[in-house]
Order: sequence, then C-alpha cells, then structure tokens
Amino acid sequence: MLFGPLRDILVFGSLTGAAIVLNRDVETHKRLMLMGTLGGLGPAGFTRLAGGLGNLLTLELRPLGFAIVIVLMVSGPVYDWVMHKRFYAAYGWGIAVNLLSFAVFALLAQTDAWQSFAKTLIE
Repeated sequence: MLFGPLRDILVFGSLTGAAIVLNRDVETHKRLMLMGTLGGLGPAGFTRLAGGLGNLLTLELRPLGFAIVIVLMVSGPVYDWVMHKRFYAAYGWGIAVNLLSFAVFALLAQTDAWQSFAKTLIE
C-alpha cells in the first residue's frame, strides 16, 4: 500500500516537470500535463471509485479502475488521430512512463529489501 502513493508522486512529478520545462511547445506541454495528471493523480481517484487499487504488494489490481485510467490515457491520442491525423510523442512518453511505473513498482514491492523497509515504517 505504500508503493501506490509513491508511484503516483513520482509519475505526476516527472511528467509535470517535463511539461514545465517544455512549456514553450504548447502542444507537447498540454499533453504531458494531461498524462501527468491522469497517471499521477488519476489512479488515486478513479481506482478508488471503482473499488480501490487493492494491495500492490500482492499485485492485486482492480480491473475496472485500472481500465478507466487506461481508457482515459488512450482517449487523447485517439482524439488527436481522428481530428488531426497526428500522434504526439508526448502521449507515447506519458503512457509508457505510466505503464512501466506500474510494472516496476509492482515488481519492486515483492523484494525483500522493500518488505523490510515497509515493516520498519509500519512498526
């Protein structure tokens, strides 16, 4: 349960930070802000509304909440493709960062080092 908020903070911070650095490129900036918000703050809200993320330490993800976040992330690139016939790289980076962070944090949560650290925080 400790990894979820940590992942959210890192994803939101990294994508939003990249958007701030690239603020002169308006198209990239607004798409990175969207991906940062959906990836960093979306899971906290949407998955709890849909039943919670569950226990990341046992890799139990709630399919409905996870699906809502994925659909929202993919809706931006689909809209741009249909309306402008263009795919922006910011969407690719945002989706990749989000999906990879879920996988990496789920795997790291299983390590003995993290389990030991989490126990010391809880006690």
